[in-house]
Amino acid sequence: MEDKDLARIFENAFPNTLDTTIRWHVDGSGKKRKYTSSWGQWDGAQSFVVTGDINAEWLRDSTNQLLQYQGLAKKEKKLENLILGAINTQAEDTQPRRRGKSLANGTGLIRSSFRPSDDATILQFLIPANAQISVELKRTSEIVKAAGKKALAARLLERAQSINKGVWEHGVVNHKEIWEVFAFEVDGYGSAIIMDDANIPSLLALPLLGFCDVDDKVYQNTRKMILDKGGNPYYLTGRAFAGVGGPHIGLQYAWPMSRLVEAMTSNDDDEIMDALHAVKGASQLGPCS
Repeated sequence: MEDKDLARIFENAFPNTLDTTIRWHVDGSGKKRKYTSSWGQWDGAQSFVVTGDINAEWLRDSTNQLLQYQGLAKKEKKLENLILGAINTQAEDTQPRRRGKSLANGTGLIRSSFRPSDDATILQFLIPANAQISVELKRTSEIVKAAGKKALAARLLERAQSINKGVWEHGVVNHKEIWEVFAFEVDGYGSAIIMDDANIPSLLALPLLGFCDVDDKVYQNTRKMILDKGGNPYYLTGRAFAGVGGPHIGLQYAWPMSRLVEAMTSNDDDEIMDALHAVKGASQLGPCS
C-alpha cells in the first residue's frame, strides 16, 4: 500500500476483532467441550464476540466483525473454527421464542421498535432493516434449499419477496426536489421520515447489503439527498470532517463509518479517495465509530 498512513490504519484495525472482542471460544473437540443450553446440547464450536462498547454479542456486529476474515478461513483452521463457533452461538441465540407477530398485514413489511443505533423508531417500518432482511431471507432460502428442505426454502423465499415488494411499494416516496427516494421510516399510510443514519443497515448502504444496484435510479436519488445537509438533517459538515451522523449522538458528530460506506458504494474514484483521506485525517483525532 503506497499510502503509509492508510497502511498503518489497516495494520492496526484488521486484527482488532481478534485482539479485543473474542470473549471466549471453545473449538468443540473432546467430551469436556460440549455446550449445554435450554435447547439441548451443542457438540460443535462456540464463540462469543462482543461489540465494541458493550459486553454483549450483537448479531449484526459479530457477523461484520468476522466477515473480514472469511477469505482467510480456508487457509487457517483455527480461524475457520472461530467463525463456525460464532455461527453456532448466533443460531442458539436466535432459536424461536414465543413473540408477537411483527409482520404487518397489508404492507408486507416488518415492524421495528428500535433503529440500529438503539434509538426508538418513530414510524415503525424501518426501510433499511426491511431491505436487509429481504436479502438475507432470500439467501437463507437458497442455503436451506441446497440442504434439501424445499418446503422451508419456499416459505423463506415467499417472505423475502413479500418484504421486498413492501419496500418498493411503501418505502419509495416522492421528494419535492429529487423525485423518487427511499424513506428512512414509513407508517404504511403515506407518512414518511426523510433522513439517514450512519449505522448499518442504512439507506446509503443499500447496495452494500445487496438490496439494489449502485446505479439504481431511486438509490442514486436517495444518495444525492442524504449526502447533503438540505436533504438529510444528519449530514454534518465541519472544518475537519463531513459525513452522516445520527440522532443517537446529536448534531455535532459525523461518523467515519458513513464515509467508508460512501466509498464502498461509489464508482467515482475521486469520491472514494476523498472519503478515504477524510477517514485517515479523522483517525488522528482519537477513537470513533
